[in-house]
Amino acid sequence: MAIKQHQAPGQMLGYLYQVRYALLLLLCSDNPDEQISIEKYDDVAFDDNGTPTERIQLKHHIIREGNLTDSSTDLWRTLKVWIDAVTEEPSIASITKFIIITTATAPAGSIADGMRQNPTNDIDNLYSRLQEVCSTSSNSVNQTYYQTFLNADYQLMLLLLGNVWVIDKAFNIVDCENQIRKSIRYSCFPQFEDCILERIEGFWNKVIIDALMSNTPIFLSNKQIRSKIVEISKQYYTDNLPIDVDDELIASLEAASDHNDIFYKQIKLIGCQSKTLQKALHDYYRAYEQRASWIRNGYLYGDELDAYEGRLIDEWEHYFAAMEDELDEDTSEKDKQKAGRKLKNKIEDQNLRIRPRCGEPFVMRGSYHMLANELQVGWHVDFSKRLKNLLG
Repeated sequence: MAIKQHQAPGQMLGYLYQVRYALLLLLCSDNPDEQISIEKYDDVAFDDNGTPTERIQLKHHIIREGNLTDSSTDLWRTLKVWIDAVTEEPSIASITKFIIITTATAPAGSIADGMRQNPTNDIDNLYSRLQEVCSTSSNSVNQTYYQTFLNADYQLMLLLLGNVWVIDKAFNIVDCENQIRKSIRYSCFPQFEDCILERIEGFWNKVIIDALMSNTPIFLSNKQIRSKIVEISKQYYTDNLPIDVDDELIASLEAASDHNDIFYKQIKLIGCQSKTLQKALHDYYRAYEQRASWIRNGYLYGDELDAYEGRLIDEWEHYFAAMEDELDEDTSEKDKQKAGRKLKNKIEDQNLRIRPRCGEPFVMRGSYHMLANELQVGWHVDFSKRLKNLLG
């Protein structure tokens, strides 16, 4: 059967909204040690040493089509979830804040409007109004929810209702993004806002996926997400470059390699074994894709990449010349290979950075492999004579 129009998009937006709003809630927290969880205690929950201090239900409606009338399914379905929770563990009714955050509107004078004014001293009246809805409402969808409420312990319901809060007219999923952007704005230059926002949300989405897939709870604190924003933002300073290469793409490139690249033959020429060859392949593709990303996004200045490669070649020439001085025509192939491996190790021990704070080692190692692929550098003393035919 075909899915009803708007049903699937609405549900998908609801899930994405939950993830994005959780990030916004964490960024807005005033407690740096406060931790948040997704789908552990509730849609979203704030946690204090294993005890949820806030359980949050999030409701997203396209173009604010929903509202929180007294018989609203959003309201009653949420109450059912919380009634089940406090019935199972009564102690949480008095120590946990139960919050509905919705893009819908609580009409003036409605039950939800009263919950929006919490804390309220008129909990008995609130209970009576809910009880009346259970008795008079003809909403068939809610009948199970009504029955759960009526069957629940009265005193327990008073404790629960005393801690229920409604936040209506909340930011929608697009508004959330704009609010998150404000949280990162002062950590970066304006032209990099979009890139940093994208990477923060990418990081957050991965955290959420890991949490949902894990058998043990995974929490993230306000302090941790703020630190991540600073860490990513620093990569966009003038003395640094962002490291944003896609590891899945690199893995696919490695898997598709036919091992006929010249840099690969260069390493085989000095007798390196399979693990070293695999590491070289990884560094080569990571550097290749990362440099391509820098060029594509306009992060490099003028001939900055050419200048960097010139520095790499100059450093290699010093070490290569020293190796040549140690070898002669009578040197055995085995010793030439050993000298080549020693040269490669010396070069890879260097810390030549394209920019002062761009310190990922694969950038330099992979760049050397790219130069080796063009025979501008090599490891075997006779690499040029042996491999130049591969470049015609």
